[in-house]
Amino acid sequence: MKRDYLLPGIVAISLAIIFPVYWVLMFNSRLDQVANWAGLIESKLDIYSWLFLVIGAISIYLYAYFKKILHDQLNFKAIDVLLTLLIINSAIFFTGVFIADVLSYYGLAHGWTTAGVHIFSVICMVIFGILDIVIGVVLLAHSKQLPTYLTILAAISILLGLFEISVIFSIASIIIFPIYLLFLAIVFLRKPETVEVV
Repeated sequence: MKRDYLLPGIVAISLAIIFPVYWVLMFNSRLDQVANWAGLIESKLDIYSWLFLVIGAISIYLYAYFKKILHDQLNFKAIDVLLTLLIINSAIFFTGVFIADVLSYYGLAHGWTTAGVHIFSVICMVIFGILDIVIGVVLLAHSKQLPTYLTILAAISILLGLFEISVIFSIASIIIFPIYLLFLAIVFLRKPETVEVV
């Protein structure tokens, strides 16, 4: 069963590296092309738009496997609905932003469209924050029946959620999300604990 989660573990570690590198390179690239920081959040179709979509797909993949491993190894289903909502929000957010970039590339985006994308992004970010906080709280509430590394993951999830829900300080996720991913990799790669059924 451990081998079943080898690939998700490797993918989680890979994304932990790719995620901050992506944002740093994207910021540097777009800062060279715009006059001010406001230009960073303008819709624009380039290689970073495609990478953004790939990061979204990988995130969905990891959340789905997180849900699966909780079932397989711990028979834990308390956050099933929350993880499903996280997957749905991820699909909507990453796809929505990518579509906005495509519309902008083809000259179909207008001022109100750009403003709408910004509002859309803020709403999705707040939803991410709420879900991450609630997931962390639920995991902590069941900490006695869960391994220690999941308790640590829960604390990181709450911290990540707090920054996301603030929107302004969500930039901190560039550091916190990779840490979250590394602990998620531990969940995937750690040898399953034997549960004795009485």
